[in-house]
Amino acid sequence: MKAKIGSFRETYAFYEKISEKEFKFRIVPSAAGRKGWFVLEITKEQIKLIKYDTRNSPFHNISACPAHTLIRSPLTPGILCKEKEESNHFVLKSNTRVIKTELVSVPVGRFNCLVVRTIFEIPVGYNGPPYCLRRLYIAKNIGIIKTETAYRHQGITKRDIAVLVRYRAVGGGFFPAKAGNFWTYQWHCEFGPNRFNIHNTGQENKYKPRKPK
Repeated sequence: MKAKIGSFRETYAFYEKISEKEFKFRIVPSAAGRKGWFVLEITKEQIKLIKYDTRNSPFHNISACPAHTLIRSPLTPGILCKEKEESNHFVLKSNTRVIKTELVSVPVGRFNCLVVRTIFEIPVGYNGPPYCLRRLYIAKNIGIIKTETAYRHQGITKRDIAVLVRYRAVGGGFFPAKAGNFWTYQWHCEFGPNRFNIHNTGQENKYKPRKPK
């Protein structure tokens, strides 16, 4: 088995509702120095990671770049989503498909999940992580149960895997955004945090925590 560069727990907690479709979550600070936030655009049709500042965290690596869809509804096997977005001045393409349902066991329990697979097309010369494949295991009314992201460079494949170990998910949908909700994952990383692109330049001021009145 390949050596892991990181094995740790990380918690993502609902922070605030920014607009009717934008919801901010925060990474609970840890002794390892991981901190930050991310914004999900959640609608009836899809969930996208659109903005983030995820310092020393692998969370943002589940999306090749902001605006790539994580989840597209209706989540039924065979639904295909093709996208292309700019990252680091390169165009990244992705093909996402719900491939099956699967009973998944993680430390917090067993869940009937939809498996969402994304295949990435990374251009030659791209200076970010060499994404090639992502799988999300998603349970309705709870959220992401498990993630697997694979990276391939010069014939070597590395993987980051996260499994749900603790959560509070009140509300409906495939990523319930309600006050008090949180998700704690155990990460096992061979690749780890993206040192090339850990935040959206220019977005920090708009999404800083609001000062108390």
